[in-house]
Amino acid sequence: MTSFLAGFTIFSLLGNIAEVMQKNVSDVVASGPGLAFQIYPIGLSMLPVPQLWNALFFLMIITVAIDSQFCCLEGFVTIVCDSWKWARKNRELFTALLCFSIFLVGLVFVTKGGIYVFEIFNNYAVSGIALLFLVTMECIGIGWVYGADRFYDNLKEMIGYYPSNYLKICWKFATPALTMSVFLFFVVKYKPLKIGDYVYPDWANAIGWLMCLSSCICVPACAVYQLMKHPGNLQEKYTKARKSKYNIKVDVTHNEKSGHTGKYISHDI
Repeated sequence: MTSFLAGFTIFSLLGNIAEVMQKNVSDVVASGPGLAFQIYPIGLSMLPVPQLWNALFFLMIITVAIDSQFCCLEGFVTIVCDSWKWARKNRELFTALLCFSIFLVGLVFVTKGGIYVFEIFNNYAVSGIALLFLVTMECIGIGWVYGADRFYDNLKEMIGYYPSNYLKICWKFATPALTMSVFLFFVVKYKPLKIGDYVYPDWANAIGWLMCLSSCICVPACAVYQLMKHPGNLQEKYTKARKSKYNIKVDVTHNEKSGHTGKYISHDI
């Protein structure tokens, strides 16, 4: 929602600036990660006390950047701690080491040529084809492999009621169709990466594609591994691969006031 509303602000300001300068919108400022940092200050400078509004704007950017890292970092830490006993016993130390390692890697992006490295990561590793592919596979995994009905049963056990069927339709049909359409459009309209007049060399684009594949290949590779490690024919392998080896405790009753009862049973996912 923040990005949706920010788009209205940016492009309304772009239109106004283009009208004042008697230029096309595409000629006002180059697209890229610095677009908001160029357009918002111009718009805020038209308000009373522009220094205050600009200070609040950049403070907001900092806080949004920090809190967006909470879910990303915590999600990764939780997965590693659930998988590795050492990390689970030393969660604070592991988190500190991880944050420090990410900080060291991030120093690359604040060097003189950091924006060029950033664009490679931004276009290949964390968005575009990699993101669309992973979102599509996640929806297919929940909606068709694990089963949307089974997932709904798990949600009911956790929250006490079935969510709207709208979510089931999105998981099984709407979201995969939309993301695959954008994915195909992205592939058909693909052009080598460039910033302004600088066109990235072939080896830089090759590195970007390798980073993209390093994320995407994990999905089919793990699926094949899960199938191969189980005995039996393909149908038996598929059935066994869908089962979890963990017993999860789930709430089987729901208190309308508190939402919790403390009554649990073991349940195989």
